[in-house]
Amino acid sequence: ENAKFDGYNRLPVKISGVFASSNRLDTRYYAFMYDIRGGGQISENANRKLDFHFRGPDRRGNPILGMNDEYNMSFRTPKTEIYLGDHNFSLSDLTESSRIGRGARFQYNMNKFSVGSFYHTPRYYPGIKSTLSVYTNYKLNENFRFSSGILSKTDTMSNTANLFTLSGTMRPFSWFNSAFEVAMGMYNNHTTKAYSGVVNINSRFFSSHLNAKYADP
Repeated sequence: ENAKFDGYNRLPVKISGVFASSNRLDTRYYAFMYDIRGGGQISENANRKLDFHFRGPDRRGNPILGMNDEYNMSFRTPKTEIYLGDHNFSLSDLTESSRIGRGARFQYNMNKFSVGSFYHTPRYYPGIKSTLSVYTNYKLNENFRFSSGILSKTDTMSNTANLFTLSGTMRPFSWFNSAFEVAMGMYNNHTTKAYSGVVNINSRFFSSHLNAKYADP
């Protein structure tokens, strides 16, 4: 039997809520949060995906069962990635491995090359006003990948720190893989640098792991 044609894109949505009560501070405390999340494919050939998550209200530093408010939406195709709202933004381990903030990220993927950018306001770091980054990734093949990027951070006094990074992963043999990163930072006409490297050797009779990291104060 042929399925009936449905001209609408339907996304499964889950709506829930959390209600909690506590007298931890000798005063009875009541709190409520709603949680709405959903997502799915929005094209006939399943190459466009939309996801969203809305949870609130803002608990102002007093989360319920470890949950804070969160509002985000993402849209992905084989070539495009767009993220809006709360997200764990990151560039690299040495420049800034990750920082939760509210902003936007865009990335465009080509065959072996991708370019992207993100801007956000960190949520739990009052000394940082905003962060802006532009980055590129190049995949020669599954065994050789390289990345570079710029991260610019502005504090509440409108001072700006600029960080630059070049990193890569290399696996020339099945028993050998490595990763490296070289970074440089500039702040108030002062330049600092950092390096990191990882080497893993796993053969039938021998295994070894080396992890080295150096960063200026």
